[in-house]
Amino acid sequence: MRELLRSPDLDLTPVAGRVGLSAVSAAAQIPRFDILRLLFEDARFDVNRPVTGGFREPLLLLAVKMKEGEAWQDELVRMVLERDGVDVNGRDYVGNTPLMMAIQSGRRRAVRWLLQRYVRVTRWA
Repeated sequence: MRELLRSPDLDLTPVAGRVGLSAVSAAAQIPRFDILRLLFEDARFDVNRPVTGGFREPLLLLAVKMKEGEAWQDELVRMVLERDGVDVNGRDYVGNTPLMMAIQSGRRRAVRWLLQRYVRVTRWA
């Protein structure tokens, strides 16, 4: 697996289409933290680049919108937040931020962690 992930031919971009997945989003949803850690070590991996096709979601947004319930979901959010350069204020194609999605999904711990990472909080009328 390590050799495959280190292949110069590995494409980390999402498959085209509305529900297209990338290697990163697939590993996040299974979850396979061993694969994610290897992908995170890859210089080609940009934590802020969208990991899903049509929805244009960065990994942090994908992680926080999963409904709370299992410990691995918190581990995924923590893992992404610890990544250098993660944009905690990034948006998807309709303008949702990770904080908005964490609140909507009832992810209290994720909300707290995002606020600790200096998320911009603005008021929408």
